Amino acid sequence: PDTVLLAEANQWPEDVVDYFGDFGSGGDECHMAFHFPVMPRIFMAVRRESRYPVSEILAKTPAIPSGCQWGIFLRNHDELTLEMVTDEERDYMYAEYAKDPRMRANIGIRRRLAPLLDNDR
Repeated sequence: PDTVLLAEANQWPEDVVDYFGDFGSGGDECHMAFHFPVMPRIFMAVRRESRYPVSEILAKTPAIPSGCQWGIFLRNHDELTLEMVTDEERDYMYAEYAKDPRMRANIGIRRRLAPLLDNDR
């Protein structure tokens, strides 16, 4: 298609699946949806040097219509949201990436990508 309709729904994947529309037609509504629970887990995986935070959430992700795709992203224009993690995981993320309380915003971390990764190239 000449256009892609992207859903920015900060919800669990099982709730986002409805945005794709009819399975029988390969998906007749949104073509893509952000997979918000993956994003903080990418940062957990990097810091822990372990694939498990990402592989575990992907294993729990439901099937989507054949003409649709999950949008996997490192960051967007908002804070690094921690709404889709457990309290324990949120505490870990704050300890690793937002030691200074001024780096926290809402239920997330207000920092750009480079500083989150210690400006590592």
